[in-house]
This record gives sequence, C-alpha cells and structure tokens, in this order.
Amino acid sequence: MTVAGGTVSCVAGHSYDIARQGYVSLPAAGRRAPPAGDSEEMVAARDEFLGAGHFARIVTAVCVAGRAGAGRGDGREGCVVDVGAGTGYYLAGVVGELAGWKGVALDASRPALR
Repeated sequence: MTVAGGTVSCVAGHSYDIARQGYVSLPAAGRRAPPAGDSEEMVAARDEFLGAGHFARIVTAVCVAGRAGAGRGDGREGCVVDVGAGTGYYLAGVVGELAGWKGVALDASRPALR
C-alpha cells in the first residue's frame, strides 16, 4: 500500500480516500455493509473508562508481548496491526514502546477510528 495525495492505493490499482479524521474505509466490493461498530456515545464512554487507567495493567502486558514479538534483535522497524482496535488505546501503548514502529488500527466503527 502507498499513501499519496490523500489516498491509499495498492499495486492492483485499488484506491481509497483518506477521511479528514485520518482513517481509510476499505469496503468489501459486492458484499453487504459491515456492522457499524460502536456509536459515538459508546466510544466516548470507552475512552473515558480507559483514560482513567482501569486497564493500565493490560496495556503493560500487551506492551511486554509486543516487545517480545518484535524481539528480532536486529533493530529493524516494523508494523503492528490491531484488528478490532476501537480507539487505538492498546495499539498506542505498543507503538509507544517500539521505537520507530508504525501502527495500523482496523475497526468497523467510524467514530472509534476518528
């Protein structure tokens, strides 16, 4: 995938616009629409709950696992993909621990991706 001029495209010629909020919707051609995911209210409640530190121990455990999984020992950068990422809370923790790594958040909820 390449990013240029506000779009993401692949070598097969598929191209998708990047939303103002920075996310990209990748609809499945010829299939029914995916579930809408969490509403804005649900996302706000989750963000408030996670921001209060209730799951900080889980973030720590995910970061430990991320470091172990990335432990090639060669110093190369990589990419972490979080499927069902919601607000990206856990992904942000892992990418924050892995200097130079990039993160990709996938979720059906547009409000969460915003």
